[in-house]
Amino acid sequence: YNVLKELINMIDSIICFIVSFACGALFYGIGDYAKKLKTPMHFWSGSKVQTLEIKDIKNYNKENCIMWKLYSLSYFIAGILGFLNLIFFAIILTLNCTLGLFLLILSYKKIYKKYQIKRSKYVILVNDVQ
Repeated sequence: YNVLKELINMIDSIICFIVSFACGALFYGIGDYAKKLKTPMHFWSGSKVQTLEIKDIKNYNKENCIMWKLYSLSYFIAGILGFLNLIFFAIILTLNCTLGLFLLILSYKKIYKKYQIKRSKYVILVNDVQ
């Protein structure tokens, strides 16, 4: 009975590891994608940051890259800790999906504001007129 229980626990740990590393790899990949882009990286699905909105696209994308890669790190850590204790995995994963996501949004807003081109109320760009 104990051997079966340990085997099930090990299978649970392996599943947690795979899922967590898949999520981490996805977010790490988004970071790599952001770094290679020649146009500004957007954050929300369906939204698009226009080139005219950002004053330094290369550094804007670089900071997006760092943001996503740091976020992915917590998923890799959760996967490794899942082998030690599934409770650690559950706690870190819950924090990633709640507080981590909230911090990700705040980080992106800070990056966007840092590189956003401030437009005068009286300047109308061609993209604004449609």
